[in-house]
Amino acid sequence: GDVAKLARLAGPRDIPELTPSDWHKPFVDPPEKHLVNVPNTFKSTAHYCKVIGHNLLAEHWHVVNEAKPSAEFSCVSATSTDPKGNVYVNVLKIAPKPDGTSPELEDGYMLHLLFINNTRYMVTDCEFQEDDPLKLPILTVRPNLKMGAGQRCLVRSLGYFGTQVAEFRALSALSEDTSEPSPVFASILNPKVNTAGEYLNAPIRKHLQPINTSQLQAVKGVKFALEKIQGPPGTGKSTTIAHLIDARILPELRNPLPARSRAPPP
Repeated sequence: GDVAKLARLAGPRDIPELTPSDWHKPFVDPPEKHLVNVPNTFKSTAHYCKVIGHNLLAEHWHVVNEAKPSAEFSCVSATSTDPKGNVYVNVLKIAPKPDGTSPELEDGYMLHLLFINNTRYMVTDCEFQEDDPLKLPILTVRPNLKMGAGQRCLVRSLGYFGTQVAEFRALSALSEDTSEPSPVFASILNPKVNTAGEYLNAPIRKHLQPINTSQLQAVKGVKFALEKIQGPPGTGKSTTIAHLIDARILPELRNPLPARSRAPPP
């Protein structure tokens, strides 16, 4: 019944195409949605994206409506110019406190939701001026600000939503993929089917990172395309993952991604 209701709840397109100009819209002004049951198996990639994408936006709608501001500070609005010469009021320069000191700020505001004059905005860029002794952030937001340049405003942060944005972007890209599901994703669509994984059997290089007996058993024990390794905090799951990548994952399947720090420069 819940899955049948999904088309009515999710609208004409369940996973909107995220274009460079409007990808922020599902997060800044989310439509009201409610969670639906997740089936044990999925009929297709499109079915998976439909259900998971709907629930992701439903959770986001609930969180945004229940969110309490975690920080409050003053900003001055400013403009930016795109490569075509168009000028937009979409920049916020965080202002010092009246005594000239820095306000209490978080470690960065990239992909934070901000609340200004009863309107939500998403931070799409966060920079720091090298010559600013306070290293106060300069924020670029979407949509454009509903004010002129040079106006002072009170800003409240609703928190970081980068995880939701990343997950939704991945679902959006996946929903456009019409190729045959990979063995890993096929196992997600139908966990009842044990799909054999394709693994190396290289020596485990203990000299690179110490590994205990249970971690060693986990590395040696993987055999299916989809595996679950569970352990309480501090039991060495990260060490296990590192050895899995080093000794079991095929080189062509390794895709390292650089981590982007949200902290200000030293």
